[in-house]
Amino acid sequence: MTAAFEIGQEVIATGTYMHQITEGARYVVTGTIPKLVTPTFTFPEYVTVTGNFGTPVTGHTHRFKAVP
Repeated sequence: MTAAFEIGQEVIATGTYMHQITEGARYVVTGTIPKLVTPTFTFPEYVTVTGNFGTPVTGHTHRFKAVP
């Protein structure tokens, strides 16, 4: 399975999240956590960016889209 984003890739936030990321703002991916599927649970893929306050923010990949 291919990751939604790669480290170093520029992404755009699709919504505002707790003042940590702002809808429409651009961020750079600093980390990813791959999707994990077990017989009893599916842990979705996550992405980490440096947020508005200079600290890491990790969230579901649906919070971002790739910069065209």
